[in-house]
Amino acid sequence: MAPCTTSSTRERTCCERINSQAPALGIERPKVRNSDSLRNLNTLIYIIINVRALQRAQSINRGLLQMN
Repeated sequence: MAPCTTSSTRERTCCERINSQAPALGIERPKVRNSDSLRNLNTLIYIIINVRALQRAQSINRGLLQMN
């Protein structure tokens, strides 16, 4: 596989993984008509996923600190 093909395949696969998590986060997948809209929607999903991961990590840390 050519290097540029591998890169675009990796990027597409990453976006597909993120997009598959959207319904579980309560984000419906509206049909977007252009690449800027798609980029903005993906950015929103990334932010939500990262915020939730941060909240889980903080919760775990609080639990660990209470044990000491």
